[in-house]
Formats: sequence, C-alpha cells, structure tokens
Amino acid sequence: MRPIFHDYEYFEPAFHEILSGIKEMIKQKLWYLADRKWVFKGWVTHPNYHDIRFELTYNDKETEESYHISGYCDISKSFFISEATFEFDVVDERTQRSVHFKTDIDDRKSLADIEEAINGLLKDNRSYRYFCEDYERYMKHNPIQYIKGLLTNHLIDMEEEIFDEGLGATYHYTGEFGEDFLEIVVDDIETDDEDIDIFDFINVNVCDRFHFNYSMPYSEAVRSLLPLLKQTTIPINDFLIRTNGMHCINKEHHLHRIKALVCVDNGISIKEISVEAMYCTECNQYFISELEYEKLCKKGRICSRVITLMEYKKIAEAGFHSWAEKSLLRSYGYTVNAQDNLTDIERHRILSFVIENGIMKVEEIVYFIEWLINRNTGKDFYNARLKWNRDIEYIRHYKPIAGVVKVRDIYRKRYISK
Repeated sequence: MRPIFHDYEYFEPAFHEILSGIKEMIKQKLWYLADRKWVFKGWVTHPNYHDIRFELTYNDKETEESYHISGYCDISKSFFISEATFEFDVVDERTQRSVHFKTDIDDRKSLADIEEAINGLLKDNRSYRYFCEDYERYMKHNPIQYIKGLLTNHLIDMEEEIFDEGLGATYHYTGEFGEDFLEIVVDDIETDDEDIDIFDFINVNVCDRFHFNYSMPYSEAVRSLLPLLKQTTIPINDFLIRTNGMHCINKEHHLHRIKALVCVDNGISIKEISVEAMYCTECNQYFISELEYEKLCKKGRICSRVITLMEYKKIAEAGFHSWAEKSLLRSYGYTVNAQDNLTDIERHRILSFVIENGIMKVEEIVYFIEWLINRNTGKDFYNARLKWNRDIEYIRHYKPIAGVVKVRDIYRKRYISK
C-alpha cells in the first residue's frame, strides 16, 4: 500500500497515526457510512463480462465528507475485489489545512475486509440494485442477442449517420430504449495503414450507472445487426408502389433492396409488418412486388398509400401536387364499390385514420363525397350513394376521442374506459 498526497513531509507528523491505521479506518468508514449516499457505477467490457470495473462514491453535502473507491469486482462471486483504490480528503485540525489522499490496496487480507464491508453496505443500496438489474438484463444470455431482440421487436428507434471517408463508410447508429442509450458503429473503411484501427463496436449507457462496451475488428456479431438497423419504416404519407417488374419508371435509376416495415391495421390495432421491398434513391419512392402486397393484404389494411405502377406514372407525369382527392382516399383503401364490399365500420375506420393523421380535413372529405354523389346520379350508383350519405353523416359528427397518441408516423385514437 502506497499512500499518495501533496505536502507529505508537512502532513506526515500530524497524520502518522492515520497512515499507520489507514486500512482499519477504511473498513470503519465503509461500515459507518453504509447508507444510500453511496453510489455504485459499473463498466462491463467484452469479453470479460464477470470482470467489472466499478466506482463507489460517497458525498455528504452537509458534512462535506466524500470518499471514492474504485477497482474490479466479480458479480458472480458476490463482491470479490481484485484491487481497490481508496480516495478522500484529509484535514489537519490544528491548521485546518486539507490534502487529497489516495491509496492503492492490493493485499488479500485488506481486500477481504473491504469486500465484507462493501457487501454489507450494498445489500440494500438502490444504485447497486439497479446496476444488477441492468447487468442481468443484458448479460443473462448474450448482450448482442438482447440488443437484436430490441431491434427485431421494434422497441427502439435507431438514427443513422453515415460518414464517407473515401476509402469506405462508417455507419453510426444511436437510439434510446427507456433509460438505455445505445450506440452501434460499423466501420467499412479499407486501409493498409497499420496505425489505423478499424473496429466495430457497441456502447450501452444506462443512466450513467451501467456501462457496456463491445469492441472488435470487423465483428461478425455487430455486423449481424445491420439488416435490422437498416430496416425502413415506410411513412403513411409515402407511396408504396405495386409492381411485378421491380424497376422504377426511369429505367436508369437504381433500386436498392431493403427490409421495409409497413404499418397494417388488422381491425384491432396497428402493427408493423416486415416485407421485402425496393427503394429508389433518385425518386425517393418505395416499390413492392404483387406477391408481397398480397401477403400484407391478408394481415389487414395497409396504412400507407398504395398505388400501381401505371398510376404512379400518371401521377409523375401530371405532377404530384395535382393528385385528386379521389386518388388520395382510394390509395388508403376507401371505396364504396360492390367488388371490395367494405362495411360501414371499415370505411369509417379508414376515414377516421385519414383525419387523425392530418392527411385530409373533415371539410375536405365531406366536400369531395358530396361531389361524388352529385356526379353519380344514375340508378347504377343507388347503393353507392346510400353508402356515401352514411359516410357524410359519420364524418359530420366525427369527434376525436380523448386526443390521439402517436405511434411512429401514425396517430391512433386513445380510448378511455368509463
């Protein structure tokens, strides 16, 4: 044990007794200060998940008493410390001069005494209990698998930044899950410079009490997350273009294969369904095959605007801003024709969805449906007019219930039970 502090020669006579009994003092302080003022923080690093670097700090603003213990412990063996550093301020009562004192402890007997004291004070410590819960959550099976589960179940939104260095790109993803902050980096830079380290890594920080770091060169485990990180949620106000050719209307444009998340209303709730799709970077449009479209339709009503490739060509030629409300409502599934045979509840659900998400206003929908009624006066449209009139009646009396709740890019009614 080697104590380190400034003005050693000046303080040595006054603190000779303290220095000789420093180990016992440390043990006593740990026992006497065993309350919630101790704050525990831990760092877990791949691949030594049981070898935890920790910090234990005590700060009392009233007495200005503060202590800091750091070292390594093994959570699987209660609190087994391989080494510890004890740090605090010492005051000479005669002169009121203070000095910052720091000592490293590595002998087994002293460490065993400290372990016993720390196990006692951490038994009911809230910060340590939270750390253990975080540790168990990430390390119970496999931290990469846990993060993959968050991504697979869409429990976390990750923002992507791409840094192009000329020799390749670095993909940087960040996102939050409750109190957890995740950072994932995949490095595709190719270089022959041995001084440049290329690492893929994952950093997790939970309220500054739990830290996890996984870092390896060209890690297959980290790169296995890329397909999930690159999944794209198609916004409800974007086109989803049905086509068998899987090419853009401009044959020179390049389509990128992506995993897309499409919101589907199954009549009970809105869920995100993963589908194979293509994306045109030049047009900023999404394309889906007829086969994938049919699979989606079986799971519910698609909440994005769906059009055929021919319709898309007409819209592109006429200009996107000149698209009529008829095509807009129809693209969200609204229709009164006998072939689709939507019930009143199904049509009203679509109209409510369009209003709640700010796609069209109530007045715009009423005006347009009235225009349809006045335009289609023949006998063949008798049943259609009945449906349109019922829809107008529904829309005119439509009132959002207890506000709306946003789910990604979709707003849904929040119903409150009576």
